[in-house]
Amino acid sequence: MKIIYEERGKGKTNNLIKIAAKEDAYLVVLNRKEAERIFRESKKKNLKIKYPLTFDEFIHRKLALNRIKIVIDNADLLLQVLAQINNCELLAISLTKEKEGNPKLIKIRSRKE
Repeated sequence: MKIIYEERGKGKTNNLIKIAAKEDAYLVVLNRKEAERIFRESKKKNLKIKYPLTFDEFIHRKLALNRIKIVIDNADLLLQVLAQINNCELLAISLTKEKEGNPKLIKIRSRKE
């Protein structure tokens, strides 16, 4: 699993679109509006992706999905939604520091660099 960590507007979603296209994976996004925006963006970049799933579709398994590859945009929001569904307030999360076989943190270079 790769973790892409960067400020807003620095290319995280574009990077995820590229990964989804390369791996034939579904993007999981906040809502239908984001799904449409990201799908249009992928077409502009000539990257073929499956139509993104919303958090709701993903959480409630509204589509017949079986062992698919996924790429999650704004995973922090997904965790907050999961907490709210379970009537919880998310206070903190932890991520495992990279070691062999653990998530790889990818720092995206700013366009200004």
